[in-house]
Amino acid sequence: MLRIAVIFALVVFANGDMTQCVNDGSNDICTQVLGQSGKIVIGKTNPPQNDAEKITITFSSMTERDVDGNEVGTTGSSKHSFNSFASQTFAFTSTVSDAEYQNISAANFNFTAVLEGPSATLLVEVYIFKEEGNVTNDDEWFLVNPGNMKFAITIEDWSFCMHDTPCKQGQTDETGEKIDFEIEIKGNGDGKGSTDPDCDGCAAYSLSDKTSIILSKKVNNDDEWFTMENGYPKLETKNQKQTFTFRFPRGEKLIYDPVIDMGSYEPDGAGSVIANALSLMLALLLGCLLV
Repeated sequence: MLRIAVIFALVVFANGDMTQCVNDGSNDICTQVLGQSGKIVIGKTNPPQNDAEKITITFSSMTERDVDGNEVGTTGSSKHSFNSFASQTFAFTSTVSDAEYQNISAANFNFTAVLEGPSATLLVEVYIFKEEGNVTNDDEWFLVNPGNMKFAITIEDWSFCMHDTPCKQGQTDETGEKIDFEIEIKGNGDGKGSTDPDCDGCAAYSLSDKTSIILSKKVNNDDEWFTMENGYPKLETKNQKQTFTFRFPRGEKLIYDPVIDMGSYEPDGAGSVIANALSLMLALLLGCLLV
């Protein structure tokens, strides 16, 4: 069932933290995965926890739903929902400093995990761009700058209720038609949305005074592009934490791409901001759930 080929050396990560730093030409962009917590910290210091403008990403939950949005697959030994990724074992590749994404120079490393309940594979590809360029997804385009980070999430071979495996709630058969993927992103910003001039077809959200994220409404489903269901991605803000919910249709291979712009500030917080980021693809984002 597992069809993802990882070219680089894989390391199984169960406990402890892992930090990767890549220079964007003027500053180091550091990504730290906090062991067994489902959290990733991004900043311009090593460790990034010391950066006042750091961003913390938590892959919160995945929920299978029926056509009406009701949760399914909640009973039996193989659950079709995850409220925490802390128990998952992730494998990651070494950093490739001379990688490319759509012919744009970048550094890259990947994370993978097998989700036992729905028998699915989660792949998160992380790119830190070293130069400016345009990224396109179907009819959407995004401008990325040096230091922008994109994490592409791919969910493959999810066993949907009734289509791939029987599910019941009491005596009632359940049929899965979509997946909700929830990611919590915490900065010191208000999460206010706006239209980004460097992205056609998406919206920008403030993550901190210096950083932002741009989210696409497109998801790649079995090699075809579709617009996400009306109202998604959905943003809720609570206690300085922005929770984004991405809704994906049923498919064998789902891809989604968001991009985080760390801005042009120096590690001490001084400097101006270039509010520009990018996103799209489910492939979603469970990204660096690594821990």
